[in-house]
Amino acid sequence: MLEGVGNDETHPASCFFETPDNPIPRGAESGFFTARDGMRIRYGLFPTHAASCLGTVVIFPGRLSFMEKYFEVIETFSASGFDVAMFDPRGQGASQRGLKHQQNHFVVSFDDYVSDLRMFMDCHVMARLRGPFFMFGHSIGGLVALLAEPALRPDLKGIVCVTPAVSPTTTSLSIQRIVMEFLCSIGLGSLRAGIGGERPTDFEDNNFTHNRDRFERTKMLGKRFPDLAVGAPTIGYFKSALQAIRDVNDSRFVRDFATPAQFILAGSDKILPTSEMIAYADKVQGAEIITVEGSKHDLPQENDIYRDQMFAAMTDFLARHSSATRRKDEPAPRGMPMALPIDEAGSNP
Repeated sequence: MLEGVGNDETHPASCFFETPDNPIPRGAESGFFTARDGMRIRYGLFPTHAASCLGTVVIFPGRLSFMEKYFEVIETFSASGFDVAMFDPRGQGASQRGLKHQQNHFVVSFDDYVSDLRMFMDCHVMARLRGPFFMFGHSIGGLVALLAEPALRPDLKGIVCVTPAVSPTTTSLSIQRIVMEFLCSIGLGSLRAGIGGERPTDFEDNNFTHNRDRFERTKMLGKRFPDLAVGAPTIGYFKSALQAIRDVNDSRFVRDFATPAQFILAGSDKILPTSEMIAYADKVQGAEIITVEGSKHDLPQENDIYRDQMFAAMTDFLARHSSATRRKDEPAPRGMPMALPIDEAGSNP
């Protein structure tokens, strides 16, 4: 660990916020780590309670998400035999925000996300949880998972991108990126871009999920714990996202992409064009492409008829790219210490 970097505060589960219908996953550990530029990042470690561990899934969420929204997803992974690791990306959830106006969603560069992921892997995930290790990214998190592949390649067995915010580079996107770069250059990067907006508040008008209960649960979490929510993207955020899309479309990036990848897409996605995701995924050598027909964009929060298809495809992919399973009391790989027993790790009872 670098001196003064990555040092964290570790708590049983006191950094999480729960409600009766959204409890903290059993055995969870929470804390904050300090990124290389001094930003404080909230993280969580969630051990599986299955008899054998198939590995660890590292989750990078979408733009409007925070860890509490993923408690149910984490429990599903845990029941399938996977440890889970996750952090709130800088600028959202309970991680440090980059602007005084904390509802304006800002990031200097998506490369900061990659740096935070690499530090999280080195200082926490591989030191506490069990391999092999996989990335799961939803929406903008899918874009970040792809962007991070070169930095994480030595330690990843696979990447799953669910409705990722990717597309081939087009003239329109290039023009938008140039405009955003100009606006940032004259000091307007912290202003709202006027696109993307906040998550919808009316279920009937939403393009994220068919599931009312999960929609209302996320809405309730944002109301009860408003500091976890984030508003519209800034010009700076939008510029950084467009730059990341350009980077993952670079011919050398695509040529050198070596980690097994699975793209799970929503057949009725009105947030991001499924055709553009397919066009990008077709460029990634050996990538698996699965479309869940009828689903909206937020597959992890969808009705079970769609959500179950996503998890079935994903767990099959992870199992095929896992090495032999290990029991909980067997040593962790790569010479790292295995996850601490619950009482030593200070976990949630």
